[in-house]
Amino acid sequence: MPEVSLREELESIRAEREAKHRRVKTMSFVDFVLALTKPARPRRVVTLPPDAHLVINALQRRSAVVVQKSLREGFALTVSEALWKQRAVVASAVGGIPLQVLHGRTGLLVHSVEGCALQLVRLLREPSLRRRLGREGREHVRDNFLHTREARDYLAVFAHLLESRAAGAPAGDTPR
Repeated sequence: MPEVSLREELESIRAEREAKHRRVKTMSFVDFVLALTKPARPRRVVTLPPDAHLVINALQRRSAVVVQKSLREGFALTVSEALWKQRAVVASAVGGIPLQVLHGRTGLLVHSVEGCALQLVRLLREPSLRRRLGREGREHVRDNFLHTREARDYLAVFAHLLESRAAGAPAGDTPR
């Protein structure tokens, strides 16, 4: 795979988007959705600069929808970042993504490229749905994936242990 810089990749994407925009004006809706599912160009490795996190953050914040179309995935921190920024998310139902994207509540889960394209078009056409998913996504991240939640859980365990010890239970012997 050829290596390209992030700037070259973004310029290439912009040129392709402009060319596609000219073609889209004459397409039907069905042809448009099908065109979204076709690979636009050969895969390339994009070399990210040291400040890539700033560019990625800016792209996420300016996006109407963030797509995480993975075949395999761990937790997919990208999804949590997008949800925290109140962005609507369309993501594959793989790995740890369904823990973050609750279908129809915090985002939309998909199982195919065609499903991804259809949900993406749906979100682009329904700004109120995008806003609702974004709001609920941020709440879900705040309640489940921040360090403050972990700290709260640890404090609850410590409080339980102290209460058990004060009540006379041997250390480490907790009721089940």
